[in-house]
Amino acid sequence: MNTEPISPHPFFEDQLLQFRNQLAVVNQKIRRISTLRILSFLITIVGIYVLAGVHLVALIAIGIIGFAIFIMLVIRHARLHKLKRWYGVLVQINETEMELLAGKTSAIPNGQEFINQDHPFTSDLDVFGNRSLFQLVDRSATLKGREKLAQRFIHLLKDEKELECRQKAIDELKQKPVWRQHFQAHGKLALDDKNTVDSFLSWAKDKAVSFNKPLYKLLLIINPILALGTIFLISMDFAGFGLFVLFLLIPFAIIGSKFNTINTLHSQLGRKTEVLAKYSELFGMIEKESFTSELLNEQKMAILQEDTSTQKTIKKLSGILSAFD
Repeated sequence: MNTEPISPHPFFEDQLLQFRNQLAVVNQKIRRISTLRILSFLITIVGIYVLAGVHLVALIAIGIIGFAIFIMLVIRHARLHKLKRWYGVLVQINETEMELLAGKTSAIPNGQEFINQDHPFTSDLDVFGNRSLFQLVDRSATLKGREKLAQRFIHLLKDEKELECRQKAIDELKQKPVWRQHFQAHGKLALDDKNTVDSFLSWAKDKAVSFNKPLYKLLLIINPILALGTIFLISMDFAGFGLFVLFLLIPFAIIGSKFNTINTLHSQLGRKTEVLAKYSELFGMIEKESFTSELLNEQKMAILQEDTSTQKTIKKLSGILSAFD
């Protein structure tokens, strides 16, 4: 169970040491895997060269086994790099906390962009700017979360009951320092910007349906079958290369009128899988965590609709967009 330490300094110091050690272990594993990956590739190539024309079965076996090992090492290497980024972000978070405790705030975002000279107090009460209240409080994991926090400082709550609910929620989160850091870390793994968020919102509001029609669903089934049939006919010399060209041209002819729609969708959603994965993890953390305060439970229930996991829905969309890229 997470408990809030009496003093923040030893907590952040301990977290920093822990994550630095874990990061060092991961870096060591990455170096080892990199070496093994190169060796496996070289051994496989040499084995194929030596056995070529000598023993066909041995040649095929060493080729399959060697490249299978190489692919496994590549996958392992990618997973370790992901883990390296995770521990690197956690190290960065705790280094920032230590800097704040030491009074070093110059390198930390200060919310300067939210200052409004026409506002009664945001420009002259150190609400935003260097060594401001916003700079000391902001632990947001998303751009929208940061903007929401700024709005809380600009438009103060006056309802006593709502203030009390918020205080209880803050008190509960105070008891979950590790959970809070992990939540913040997931947010920092993929940085979203205003254009990214606006693109998602624009796509979500668009009610037009372009490809959810029987013809396109049927093509998803027919196209792979035609591809296999074309390859078979060409390999058996029943057809020439022209059939392959025709196979490539037919889909373009069918969806040619939809190129503008595809380009628009790609501009809205393309290359944003990391951001979606980030939101999936954030929603998942909220869904899995137990809360006692009324406000936090309300926020949790808001993302749980008819027992449907928002995390799984966004993760599924992320997988679709990954193929789209």
